[in-house]
Amino acid sequence: MNKTFTTIFLLLSVSLTSKSQINVSRNFIATPMDDTTSEATFLGHAEYASEAAVGYGSTDNEQARNFKFNGLLEIYRYRKSSISFIQSSELIANPYNEIKYNPRGVIFCESITYFNKQKLFTFEIGIDQRCKHEIDNSDQPNEFLSTDGYVPTKRDIILTGGHVGIVSNEIKLNPRIFLRAFAKADLYASSSDSRVPQKDASQSFANAWGAALMGTKISIQLRKNISAYNRNWISPVFFTQQEKSMQSNYRNEVGMHINGKKAGMDVFSSYEHFFDDLSHPSPQSSNVVSFGLRISSKLFF
Repeated sequence: MNKTFTTIFLLLSVSLTSKSQINVSRNFIATPMDDTTSEATFLGHAEYASEAAVGYGSTDNEQARNFKFNGLLEIYRYRKSSISFIQSSELIANPYNEIKYNPRGVIFCESITYFNKQKLFTFEIGIDQRCKHEIDNSDQPNEFLSTDGYVPTKRDIILTGGHVGIVSNEIKLNPRIFLRAFAKADLYASSSDSRVPQKDASQSFANAWGAALMGTKISIQLRKNISAYNRNWISPVFFTQQEKSMQSNYRNEVGMHINGKKAGMDVFSSYEHFFDDLSHPSPQSSNVVSFGLRISSKLFF
């Protein structure tokens, strides 16, 4: 690896510290083609990943609790290609009830994706359905406040379309430092943003026509099965008929990774910015510092 190539990727990683929350897999990049031993097979892999985090500093504490799940079922593998079904979900909760866990919204994503292994990267193309729905919206967000006069609210978002992307192979920068990079683009065939009450329509996912997700992960091997890492991504979302035609979410994460035989565990801290955290009918931006635990198959990174 020459010095110029190394410098470019390091600068890219730093710049990303400066995909939308509705993309649950933003912290789980599926890489089924990392398994190079499988031959042609039907239903050959079932892989899972999950994440739990406690957040601080978000607007109205709406991102105080966050739980994610990702599952990949490889429908068919043939030589260097794979067709897989990916399902993911994200549960968001604030701390305003007696058990400090008050669920407010859930996001579901489903995708049928074709992966093709190239020499230096894996190409993918897929059909996606992403949606966000309310939970327990008959109760107001803060259960410690009086419910007199409270009118239930909701914010339901549905995005249907497709995506293309590439994920690099693991790049060895030196004997102990490794890099992976990814870039994906979404195009929405239909989009909706239903709100009760219907207000502040100046910023609406009903006007979203596409999104992108670009990121890197740099790992430093500390011991045989332990590494430190830095994960960064940025996700611009593109709109029509709005004052701001592009707005971005981004995340910077540092952590320790422990490798097992078939899976790995991350202990991490992160800073994540949402231009719209989807928690209220009226859009609001939010920044959250999180501490969490992630467990995932080796076919996610």
